[in-house]
Amino acid sequence: MTNFSSLTSDGNPGTTAATFGSPIEWNLEGNGIREIRKNADDQYLVISGSSDGTDSSFGLYAWDGVPADPPILTSTSLPPIEDGAWEGIVSVPDPVVDGATVELVEDNGDTIWYADGFTSKNGLAPDLQKDLGRTFTLAGIGDALGGPPPDTPESPLTILLPLLAAGVVAAAVLTRRRASAARVDRRRRH
Repeated sequence: MTNFSSLTSDGNPGTTAATFGSPIEWNLEGNGIREIRKNADDQYLVISGSSDGTDSSFGLYAWDGVPADPPILTSTSLPPIEDGAWEGIVSVPDPVVDGATVELVEDNGDTIWYADGFTSKNGLAPDLQKDLGRTFTLAGIGDALGGPPPDTPESPLTILLPLLAAGVVAAAVLTRRRASAARVDRRRRH
């Protein structure tokens, strides 16, 4: 959708029609998108899941937000769930890099929690309904999203490390962000 802010500022119901850009087609190994969410630096995580209703296959992808770039399947393993499916991303770490953690939420709407035959979908009282979450450590991303520069003698972060002890934290953080942003911009131009 290319005009979301116009739709929300034109009254309820508004008179502005939604407009859409070109569709983006991804190969998610036969899965569909369960959720896509971004962080403040426009790095995305995408949960994919089987589209046939079996909830037998899930994947966690990282994407740089550039429509021409495909998402990258991480090596973060999402195990099958006995009574549910991976459906939600609580928040996206910033930056999206190997070693960062992300909490994912299951859809457990068909789970019988209390041995009474009721599920969230068929009569369980709202104050008893629940979905489970689990924290995962991201792996297999590398520098695909233009992550922070490597820690080498040429790296601005390494050069400024002695300044951190002197309390110049802001300078080190800004320099690292600039280096990271420049790296992302160079990648996007190609």
